[in-house]
Amino acid sequence: TETIILHTLHYTEGEGVSALLSGTELAISDSVEQLTAALHQNFQLKSNRSYAHFSDEPEQSGESGSEAFVSLLESALLQKLSYLEFSNKATQLLVEQVNKYSLVCQGYLYFIKYKYVGVDYLLVGLLEPQESVSFTDGLDIQRVSYIDLEKMSLVARVDITDYQKSPELQRYLSFLKGRAGRKVADFFLDFLSAKEGVS
Repeated sequence: TETIILHTLHYTEGEGVSALLSGTELAISDSVEQLTAALHQNFQLKSNRSYAHFSDEPEQSGESGSEAFVSLLESALLQKLSYLEFSNKATQLLVEQVNKYSLVCQGYLYFIKYKYVGVDYLLVGLLEPQESVSFTDGLDIQRVSYIDLEKMSLVARVDITDYQKSPELQRYLSFLKGRAGRKVADFFLDFLSAKEGVS
């Protein structure tokens, strides 16, 4: 893992989704490495993965005229933006798209840049907290919040190496399609300024 950044998305009735941006990258630790490995493996095992490519018109996205995701990514790859700045701007772009579609979306938005078998990747996704119950030492019942790493719905991965070396193949961006043919990821593709391609 080279870089990992987490932001928080909150949903408020009547106001929509807002973001609480992190001011720093997470320190790389064994826990971070384990998280990255688990997310990478879980994404690889998903049968509903599909490919996409960045739009040919990437200059702006969103009603505010924000820079498109691909433009922000290019700036990060060229080191014109730090990955923290890139993630902050991309998160605001995602919030625009979520509210444009009037969706309820909250949880932890992650940006992870890592290398696996010599390939550079950028993984972007949302981890939504789940609730369960547990027992206290006094045998009372309490509600607990946890993250199910296998429950992936909004996630995309950019194969940075492929994007830089063979963009014409248009297989450098992969994402998870919605269940039963539903395009749950429509707004996520809009956020990525991407178009679905070959599978």
